[in-house]
Amino acid sequence: MPVPRPRFVEAGRRALLPGVLALLMGPALAEARPVFRSVLACTAADGGLTLVETGRMAPGCRPVALPVPLESVRWTTRLDRSEPVTRDRIVVGGTGTGATFAPASARFEPAPGPPGRPAPLMPGLGLIPQLAARTFGTEERAVLTRTDEAVTLACRAGTRPSGLILDPGERRMPDVADLRLHWAAAGDVGFAAAIVARGGSAESGTRIAGDFTATDVPGEAALRAAPLFVVTCPEVAGTITLNDLRLVGRAVAPPPARSAWAWRPSRWRDGPQLLLDEARAHRLERLFVTVEVAEDHVTEAAGLAAFVAAAHRAGIAVVAVEGDPGMALANGRAVALARLAALSAYQHAAAPEARLDGLQYDIEPYLLPAFAAEPEAVFRGWAETLDALTAAKPPFPLDLVLPFWLADNPSAHLVMPAIARAAARLTVMAYRTNAAEVMRAAEPLLAWGAAASLPVQVALEAGPLGDETTRLYARAASGPLWIVPQAEGDALLVLLHQPRAAAGDARVYALERESVFAGARVSFLGDHARVEATAVELAAGLSAWQSFGGLAFHGLID
Repeated sequence: MPVPRPRFVEAGRRALLPGVLALLMGPALAEARPVFRSVLACTAADGGLTLVETGRMAPGCRPVALPVPLESVRWTTRLDRSEPVTRDRIVVGGTGTGATFAPASARFEPAPGPPGRPAPLMPGLGLIPQLAARTFGTEERAVLTRTDEAVTLACRAGTRPSGLILDPGERRMPDVADLRLHWAAAGDVGFAAAIVARGGSAESGTRIAGDFTATDVPGEAALRAAPLFVVTCPEVAGTITLNDLRLVGRAVAPPPARSAWAWRPSRWRDGPQLLLDEARAHRLERLFVTVEVAEDHVTEAAGLAAFVAAAHRAGIAVVAVEGDPGMALANGRAVALARLAALSAYQHAAAPEARLDGLQYDIEPYLLPAFAAEPEAVFRGWAETLDALTAAKPPFPLDLVLPFWLADNPSAHLVMPAIARAAARLTVMAYRTNAAEVMRAAEPLLAWGAAASLPVQVALEAGPLGDETTRLYARAASGPLWIVPQAEGDALLVLLHQPRAAAGDARVYALERESVFAGARVSFLGDHARVEATAVELAAGLSAWQSFGGLAFHGLID
């Protein structure tokens, strides 16, 4: 069979020009024209791209024109267009720094969008350190003093409204949270407290006296968007100290359910009792485990059944975990459905005490290399997979693992309806190590879950995790990052081992800055004492959302 000849628009002609020009006009002009190499760009199953020497055409490969030697290319990916829509800068994400930087994704720098929503005030956490304090009133009879944790208001006698305003600035009340405001105050009687919208009247409020009282947070949109906390003076002289102010859920919530992942099948297969003992030590009510599937059946089904039954006797539910970014693509979707069929067969055949309590899908398709170039296509594929899983009528409830940013993503509308159709519960990866940041990350999906009547568990990361690096490249005369337009209208992005000056139609970018996001901000890195302390803080705050369905821990169990 003859070897197909790669087809290039202009590539072959350009490759001949330098030799002809060298004969006619001398070497100087010839060297100024680029030599375009004929190579193949081959797409892997996960969407990654590799460049290889031209040879026999293979599935997933196409000819491309490259104006630099193939051996000079360190890394490549495909961009869905050769020209930026707005800002002509390239963002490359990866790991490592300096010479050890390992790129993984790239995209044009997005244009600055509209200002994001103000950050919410988080439930369960003391507000006083976060609030600016000032007095109000025409008689100047109010005087305040403050420390980091308390505010004291001293009032002289008078009849005109005066008092204290505690101002959160641009911060707002959290969405869809059922809240009370707890005031912890000590001092003279007669003071009044209120929550008012910015610009509203501070004259009315709920009386506070003694050491502790609470005020329901009204649901008015204006107040939720721009609240002020006000303490008004009585007509007689008096002093009061506000020792604490915090938002809490209206209802007294039970301790949150606790779940954890045990990824290695050997944990339940080879040491089931050790795993269950460890789960009890961490007060876990649910384990997410990996189940091995071969062809059309669960391998070691008898061992799995024995483990599930033992877990149930110990009061621990068992949920099988599935998921791979490739499941958002056509080939991966077929694999997902085949594995679901095998797990469903196990479930139908198992005795009641050995049946799985659910199936969790941790797909994370945004990790595909194709996501940077075509996020909407990947989201549509994700939605197709979820709808296909739903149509298969699985015999157990589905739990979908989602990134915290999904609900606020511009393309979320492409996948969120499918999530609502498929899921019986959600798990949001709010991977941060500060309680306020965890709640801030989880808030959009907690609010969405409340609207969709879906429980949402909030996941924390405790395992080993490296730093994440982002590089910003800007247009330059010489640099290591090149955009090479292709005849089909898209472009190759190539990172070279060494900077080079531009050649042909390629556009060149030089490194402008490198930023590192520390892994310690995302993971507790094995500090179990800190995990537990943060979990206590979160239990108090997250209970304000009726959708809150517990905490899940990644990396707590090896």
